[in-house]
Amino acid sequence: MNGELRTVMQVFLRQRGRVAGSVALGAGMILASVGLMFASGYLISRAAQHPPILHLMVVITSVRFFGVSRAALRYAERLVSHDLTFRALAGLRERAFVALTRRSPLELLSRRSGDLLGRVRSDVDTLQNAYLRMLAPAVVAGVVSALTAALLAFVSPLLAALLLALLATGGVLLPLLSERLARRWNREAAELRARYDADLLEGIQGLSDLLASGAGGAFLGRLERTSRQLEALQRRNAALGGLMGALSGLMGHLGLLAALLVLVPQVSGGSVPGALLAACALGVLASFEAVANLPAAYQFRESARVAAARLHDLERAPQALLDPPQPLPLPRDATLRLEQVSAAYGKRTVLHEVELTVRPGERIGLTGPSGSGKTTLAALLLRFLDPTSGRITLGGVDLRDLELEKARAQIAWMPQEAPLLEGTLRANLRLGNASVSDLELEELLHELRLEALLTRAGGLSGWLGEGGARLSGGERQRVALARALLRDAPIVLLDEPTAHLDPVTERAVLSAIERRLNGRSLLLITHRPAPLALASRHVRLEAGRLREFQAAMD
Repeated sequence: MNGELRTVMQVFLRQRGRVAGSVALGAGMILASVGLMFASGYLISRAAQHPPILHLMVVITSVRFFGVSRAALRYAERLVSHDLTFRALAGLRERAFVALTRRSPLELLSRRSGDLLGRVRSDVDTLQNAYLRMLAPAVVAGVVSALTAALLAFVSPLLAALLLALLATGGVLLPLLSERLARRWNREAAELRARYDADLLEGIQGLSDLLASGAGGAFLGRLERTSRQLEALQRRNAALGGLMGALSGLMGHLGLLAALLVLVPQVSGGSVPGALLAACALGVLASFEAVANLPAAYQFRESARVAAARLHDLERAPQALLDPPQPLPLPRDATLRLEQVSAAYGKRTVLHEVELTVRPGERIGLTGPSGSGKTTLAALLLRFLDPTSGRITLGGVDLRDLELEKARAQIAWMPQEAPLLEGTLRANLRLGNASVSDLELEELLHELRLEALLTRAGGLSGWLGEGGARLSGGERQRVALARALLRDAPIVLLDEPTAHLDPVTERAVLSAIERRLNGRSLLLITHRPAPLALASRHVRLEAGRLREFQAAMD
């Protein structure tokens, strides 16, 4: 078992009580099947000798006991093993989400959203088979094989040895062969499935653009080609699974034949009671239930390994955003200062020795051409990115010395492309402040000229659609602005707050921003001249360098 898959299995094995319970119940269920077949064979053979009925009562009761207990143990085993698996999968998903939250949002933008979704959803789901179909059945097979052979040795040591050899072939050699033959196919299938999921999600998100540009046919063609490749691999896997199922069944029938070849002479010689012939033969056949599904299960071991590796890659990648080992207390002073700050993406330097101070209550307008580094500067303030040189301080304390969550809580941020969550208008607004009342929300929406949205949505409980799909661009922007203004933070960072707005609505929105600042600091990023009326200072970024554009704005 490779390192990544072994690490994942530790998540399952931490639930020691449930693991022990599921293995014990699984082994008990198969041993009950063996006992049922053994007792049934003995009962039929012994009844043919017409003994007194009282001599058969124990065997008759045993048949009933094993029949009932087999069903009860199967139900209990499924209950315990699936409970264990679902708990482990929840833990794996939580680990994946935690890994995502520790990554820089800017770094995540370089990854395909469909691929990230596949790692959290599809890859985790694939790993349920690692325990349910591989590890637990393998342990159960070992327990059942050992106990069955040990009991059979009292009747015929030779038959017990042959049974162990055939069980080892069906439970070890065939699974290894199956896994080896399907390894390349399943690796390719995992890569194709990840690509298909990513393409499909991006196609759904960009469906309107695909249709408008006439590229829908080409996109569907790409999906169809990937689907055909997946189908071909699945057919190969199905054919291999059928072959392994046939070979596994053959092992059981070889065991039955071995039992007859070994015991018939012994029964004829009188060394073994005749009633044990059918009992042992049927018991041997039933014992192969323990290994019957292992070849098919291990056929997909590579899929589980790839899924584990993809999750491990998510966790082991460099974590750009970590809390310091010993965070300093949050300062009372909300002065934000950039001291000789430079920043880069890879080898490309975006900001060069930027100096900027935002004092409490100060309002600064930041302009500059596209690509000059304005968004990068905002990312630095939110610590989505750390400087390559220089430092950013809050109240004289380096942001890297503060607890990440507390440092970010000092800034109310509205990004240029503000995402809205699928849900109600109220739920989206309360991301900024969970304690605000409905009346306060409605007042702010009126200030931002969103009365029409409030009416159209049917009030604050109205559903906005996925990503705010039911809203226009200007409405989405103003909902995000409302969310930022509601946030109780000493610094407000707004990126293009009046984009997509007509001049009349823009003036109303700017007035609302000014009323809602309440003495807080403001850093306003904009390309438009009107918002600069809010600023007492105007600075400009050009080619990554910051300069004072105008001392004051009227």
